[in-house]
Amino acid sequence: MQEWEYLTIDTQNSFQTSFTVVGESQSDPFEGREISECLPELGKHGWELICSHKLEAALFGVGQRFYFKRPLE
Repeated sequence: MQEWEYLTIDTQNSFQTSFTVVGESQSDPFEGREISECLPELGKHGWELICSHKLEAALFGVGQRFYFKRPLE
């Protein structure tokens, strides 16, 4: 039976035109980058986007949470 690992990436909306990644720490490699820049890199590492939903958080306003999965090795 296939097992999966999962990844979530949160973003904040910048001027209603783009989504900037909000990392959990300063060492997050995607922190501050546009999600559209990150998607090809994630795909190269086997991550598949499975869904996203709108976030409304007090800390950074409106954003999106992106969910990814890839086969567990």
